[in-house]
Amino acid sequence: MALEVEMKAHIDDAEAVGSRLCAAGFVPAGEVDKDDRYFRGGNGVEFRIRFRGAVADGVSSAAVVTHKKKNINDGVERNLEWEFEVSDASAFEALCDRMGCERFAVKRKRGSLYRRDRLLAEVVEVDRLGWFVEIECMVEEGDGEQAASQIRQTLDAIGVDPLDVESRTYLQLLGFER
Repeated sequence: MALEVEMKAHIDDAEAVGSRLCAAGFVPAGEVDKDDRYFRGGNGVEFRIRFRGAVADGVSSAAVVTHKKKNINDGVERNLEWEFEVSDASAFEALCDRMGCERFAVKRKRGSLYRRDRLLAEVVEVDRLGWFVEIECMVEEGDGEQAASQIRQTLDAIGVDPLDVESRTYLQLLGFER
């Protein structure tokens, strides 16, 4: 099972942060366009359906379904993560509805993706929240502290003030979670 280690911070100048990521050895790796729909099952389990790229008239072919067991401490998220792809996302969403799952939130992120070794960085605008830099690393369960340290060092190297690190989830910031 994969462990996702991630930190995010508020930023004011997306272009400058992108340039500092490149100066720190990150390579531009494309655009980010994620349309996330969050569901809650009758047993309280929450999951996300992520559509990549624009969703035309609510119709998209494939999507990724994700369920996470979250742990956030000192601005570092350490999430056990289960993911799978569905080939017909509209049909899967209809099945979720028929099974009594409630769609309780939506979130859209757009921006740029960067890579360096095993680190991924996104400089993204989150609808209704503004600009963020996110840095994540997928590791084995025992490697979380090393990944968190590497992410903190990277945020420091690109000039992110520790006071700008955001400990709350986007859903909390949007008012969908406590």
